[in-house]
Amino acid sequence: MPLYNVEKYVGECLDSILAQTLQDFEVIVVDDCSTDSSVAVVESYMSKFDGRLKLTRMKKNSGGAGLPRNKGIEFSCGEYLAFVDPDDTITPTAFEELYTLAKNFDADVVHCEKWYQLPDEFYNDAEYRKTLTPYS
Repeated sequence: MPLYNVEKYVGECLDSILAQTLQDFEVIVVDDCSTDSSVAVVESYMSKFDGRLKLTRMKKNSGGAGLPRNKGIEFSCGEYLAFVDPDDTITPTAFEELYTLAKNFDADVVHCEKWYQLPDEFYNDAEYRKTLTPYS
């Protein structure tokens, strides 16, 4: 997980990862020189993951998620990788479902759909909804 100035979201993301029905995984967080409390939030979750949460840091800000993600890949030792961004939340069965599909179909890659959770004040705002794109 690349990490940069997401103190507002990363806790909810880590909570959703903790809630997974499949628990045989590690989480590698790569801080990209955050200037807020993002790292402190991640550190506060270390004990909850029983040694399965690892935090490393980039020497300088890379300006994007690609280099931190690649650094995380270097540290990984699992059979599969899952890319989760710090502002994502995932359903409790996400890892189990994706892993099962990969194994059942001997797949190198599996993919899932995404959806957006809107704050209540934007729920009926058609103009705001038009601004949502797959990359927003």
